[in-house]
This record gives sequence, C-alpha cells and structure tokens, in this order.
Amino acid sequence: GFFEDFEGSSLPECWLFAQTKLGTGSGSNRGAACWVLNSSTSYTNNSKKSIKAQQSKAGGRYIAVLPAMNIPTANAYDVNFYMYRYTTTSAITAAKLKECINVWVNTTPDTIGGTKLGSVSTYAKGYPVVDEKGMYEYYYQIPMSGDVFIIFEFEAQYGTAAYIDDISVNLSPSCRKVKDIKLDGTTTNTATISW
Repeated sequence: GFFEDFEGSSLPECWLFAQTKLGTGSGSNRGAACWVLNSSTSYTNNSKKSIKAQQSKAGGRYIAVLPAMNIPTANAYDVNFYMYRYTTTSAITAAKLKECINVWVNTTPDTIGGTKLGSVSTYAKGYPVVDEKGMYEYYYQIPMSGDVFIIFEFEAQYGTAAYIDDISVNLSPSCRKVKDIKLDGTTTNTATISW
C-alpha cells in the first residue's frame, strides 16, 4: 500500500505540484506554490501536519499528483484521505459551495483524459453535506489497473483553503461502511432508503 501523512519537513518527494488553469478576480494565481505544508493541528487528522491548498482566484485549478503506482486489479483498491470541512455563519454563494477537491486517476500525471473519482466541497454545506466543521474521511475505488497516477485537484473559488491529510492507497475492504444514505420515500408503516 501507499501512505502519506505529511509529517516531513517539506512537501513529499516525487510528487508533482502544478497550476493547470488560471483563475480570475480577487486573490492570487499561485502556481505550484498553491500547495504547502500546514503545521496548524486544527487542520490535521490527529497529527502535526497536513497539506494545504491556499485560497486562490476563482476558477483556478491546482493539482497534487502522487507518484506513479501499480494497481494490479481494477476496482480492488481504494484511495482514502481525510479532508477538513468548514462551516460559516455568513452566507455562502453557490459558486463558493463548488470550491472542492476533485480526485482523479489517470495513466498520465494530469487530469486530461483521466477518470474523475469524486469531489468533496471545502464547505460543510457543499457536497457531501456534513453537520459540522472538522476532518472527515473519504474514499474512492480505483477503476483502473496498471501504472496509474492519483491526482488531487483543488478547484478554487476564492473561498478558503483546502486541507488534506493521511492519504493512502490500499486493497478495498470486503465490507464497507454505509455512506450517502438517502430517504427515498415513506408511508405510514414503511420507509425506503438507499445508499
């Protein structure tokens, strides 16, 4: 398996950091320097450090690419990570709710031609909705085999920073925790749920 907890003194070696799309409006286009080590324990998963994508111009895209790894069997491995989700008492625009980390897999170290595994909003009110601020665990199954790159893409909306910690790639568990439970319908005596 693969594991990175960002506890070193610098960003991990053999990773690729880049800006893939320029943003507009307020803030900065940060280039590869968007990604930095964070040493505030408020934004870690019970450790000393995490990786931070700094607040940036709306529409900017920034990638952090893990080193190439061999996935022997498609749909048998997961990428797991923890991400900090914010709450706020002020109104959040629909655009800022779209600020997120996208997770991709590709045979090249870029999102072009890749498969998007999923997205997590930096805000608790964005997708997937959570009740309060804090670090939450997410995972996506890797649908490819062979030599692949896992890519974390920060999609900035000049909202806030994004914090990620404890990234791992391991065999998928045989029994998964239920997530994204939805109430599909109710009657007087029944309820239909899905996940």
